[in-house]
Amino acid sequence: MIRAACHCEAVRFEIAEPPEWVLDCNCTLCRRYGALWTYFDGPDQAKLLMTPSPDVTEAYTWLDGDIAFHRCRTCGCVTHMVAAKEDPPVI
Repeated sequence: MIRAACHCEAVRFEIAEPPEWVLDCNCTLCRRYGALWTYFDGPDQAKLLMTPSPDVTEAYTWLDGDIAFHRCRTCGCVTHMVAAKEDPPVI
């Protein structure tokens, strides 16, 4: 199991197992964040054992609004992104 949190630990995740792959996006935002992203969609969402409460993050979207970058309301750390135009949104 992998446990992850922002700097102040207000935003927390638990993942059942390591992801099989990660994405090193080179867009201007992701380069600044220095993040490696992975996706949990469809049956893989069962691997997300704990996700943050929506009230502890705020979202930022840019350009076409397809992706919402979430950051901690307290410490400002970028913690995850959501496919915002999916129904329901994909974390």
